[in-house]
Amino acid sequence: MSDKSGFYSVVQFSARPSSFEYVNAGVVIVRPQARQMRVLMSDHAHRIKKLFDDQNAHDFNLMAASFRNRLEFEFQEAPSLERLTAFAGSRANLFRLLPFLPIAVEDIDADARRLFAELVDDEPQARRKSAQRKLADLFKAQGVLDLVDRKPEPVALPGLLQPLRADYGYQNGRYNLIEAVRISPRQELNAVSRIAGQAQLLKAHSDKRLIVVADLPPNAGLLDVIAQSLADAEARVFPLSDSRPLFEDIRAQAARHDRSRLIP
Repeated sequence: MSDKSGFYSVVQFSARPSSFEYVNAGVVIVRPQARQMRVLMSDHAHRIKKLFDDQNAHDFNLMAASFRNRLEFEFQEAPSLERLTAFAGSRANLFRLLPFLPIAVEDIDADARRLFAELVDDEPQARRKSAQRKLADLFKAQGVLDLVDRKPEPVALPGLLQPLRADYGYQNGRYNLIEAVRISPRQELNAVSRIAGQAQLLKAHSDKRLIVVADLPPNAGLLDVIAQSLADAEARVFPLSDSRPLFEDIRAQAARHDRSRLIP
């Protein structure tokens, strides 16, 4: 291992872990050979406020500081990957650590700030075109926008802080809720966990089914991972880059059903 070899992890926070909804709240970066570690935590960022609107900012900052202090106390002198991985695997409460990933560390302070800016700071919406907008454009181009229900009735599910709000819906034996999702490269684990949790709750507590249209990063195996995680919930996933089977099914069902139907 070279003296520049390091590892980093994303710290995630959830006011209610059973909801499957987490937000990135900090980063941990270590350089074992140099016995260096840095922990940067959010100061109650916009996304935390938006998702957990009943989370007090002062309380969050105290908990974040306590989590950072514990990490620094236990690992500052000997931040080995093995010990940190064991620590991450033992945590399943308000804060959790995603699996550590390798990184070349040139300047640990500068690299920590860069990772924090990329992974934790709120991303300006103008920087990207949302998955919802991309799917709407595809529906228009394929001529199926008028064959689906837009913004179907939200579904309240136990364990979710907010009702499940799908972008579109259509009938296919059972009622399908279509959700467009953008998955960023370093939030894959969190996104897959959230989607699978929603699908399982939907199957257990309603007669509707989840269909995910995913705007994916260039990860050849991620689509299969999502599909496997949804299989038990009888949900489906389509890549945004090739959703032709979904378009074809919407057309076929529209031909069989009266479009004046009501949403069940």
